[in-house]
Amino acid sequence: MVERPRVQYAVSDGLSIAYTRFGHGDEVAVYLPAWVSNVDLIWDLAEFSRAYERAGNHHQVITIDKRGVGLSDRTNEPPTLEDRVADALAVIDAEGVGLRTSGSSTAAASPR
Repeated sequence: MVERPRVQYAVSDGLSIAYTRFGHGDEVAVYLPAWVSNVDLIWDLAEFSRAYERAGNHHQVITIDKRGVGLSDRTNEPPTLEDRVADALAVIDAEGVGLRTSGSSTAAASPR
């Protein structure tokens, strides 16, 4: 069983970006919700907590609240794609996760 993870923060562009890390496995999956999120309160929703538990049984999972959303710092402007990538990379770096590319344009993460 996967326990509710502790919320942590990485700094990106002077902003605190909220994230959690949970699960077991050799590979790390990074989840960036497309819409609104709250990396802590999502565990109160049964359908999400069950899905996270299933994912966490096979992978380490990092979930991220985008800047301006959930527990991350607020901004005056909507984040750009570049901002979102920078925020994700700040979290990945804070967690010491190395990126490796597969045969396509996607990237897979593995613990260092």
